Amino acid sequence: MAKVKKQVKQAKKEVPVGVKVISVIYYIVAVLFVIVGILLIAGAGDLEVLLEQIPTLALFGAGLFIVTGIILIALAVLGFFIGRGLWRG
Repeated sequence: MAKVKKQVKQAKKEVPVGVKVISVIYYIVAVLFVIVGILLIAGAGDLEVLLEQIPTLALFGAGLFIVTGIILIALAVLGFFIGRGLWRG
């Protein structure tokens, strides 16, 4: 009886390889989102030259890039937690 319970506990902890691969992909995408988000926030002030040339973007200003960067960083945090949950099974 004790052997059966031990085997059941071991079987529950095993996570399929495919799930771990998807978890790693979530981690990679999260890192890329953080990098792009930081670049958008840091480079928002430097994009004024581009904003002057494109009237549609000039309407929103640099705030559009800052908000987009913040959203990407928030999605990166979410992706990190999803990846961690998948990794742990």
